[in-house]
Amino acid sequence: MILPLLDASFVAGAWAQSPVELREKARAAMNRMMENGDRLNDYAYSFEGLRLEYDSDGKLRSEKNWKGRREFIDGFGVSRIFERDGKPVDEKERREGEQAIRKRLAELKAMSPAELEKLRRERREKTQKEMGWMNEFADAFNFQLAGEQVLEDRAVWLIDIEPRPGFRPSSSCARLFEKIRGRLWLDKTDTEIMRAEGEAFDTVSIGWGLVARIEKGTRFGIERRKVTDGVWLNTSQSFKFGARVMLVKHLSNQVTNHWKEFRHKSQFAEKSN
Repeated sequence: MILPLLDASFVAGAWAQSPVELREKARAAMNRMMENGDRLNDYAYSFEGLRLEYDSDGKLRSEKNWKGRREFIDGFGVSRIFERDGKPVDEKERREGEQAIRKRLAELKAMSPAELEKLRRERREKTQKEMGWMNEFADAFNFQLAGEQVLEDRAVWLIDIEPRPGFRPSSSCARLFEKIRGRLWLDKTDTEIMRAEGEAFDTVSIGWGLVARIEKGTRFGIERRKVTDGVWLNTSQSFKFGARVMLVKHLSNQVTNHWKEFRHKSQFAEKSN
């Protein structure tokens, strides 16, 4: 008697979330994720990354990893890498890095408040332009509720995404959506994307193949968490891709980045004075 009741409960939940409702939830979640991407500049954090490069036969050609920390000095964010390939950075790199930081801080401090605001606005506008094709995400897919789950004590919807027949991308980069299948883990309380995974099931040509060809099997994933002040930020991002750029260079890489130990810049106020 219990199993039929559980099945009925899930069906009722799925019925309550129609494909149209799921699309609008995904649209709102994607918009917030794009907005919060810029807010990462307001935080200090530790970061680490890994890059694996493969040859045309799929054999590992090189492996690089790094660790660092972003902090605030006099109100300005600065990043330092302190470890590469499992070893502390050498004295030459450390010294050159500190010189570059001091030079950049001097330039920023010499700017007026209006000039600094202009610089921030131009950075935001550049990011929005580069990532504008992501605005087509919600219209590019069909959304289907696949279930519910508890992920790190948060209730989430599992939503499968498939290319929507008839979708016509308005930008060349958005053509990637025509060949992607994936899944979203959508937080039920905040309607935020907590995890996303996708894979290209066919090769995608961008710019008629003159700019790039993203190969079948390319995979990506992101994870996001709610930090102490209630803002959702990316905590990990991974890409495993094969691509040919400008019909010449073939790339086959796997890149993973992690961010943690977030602290808002306001916590550095006393140290800055």
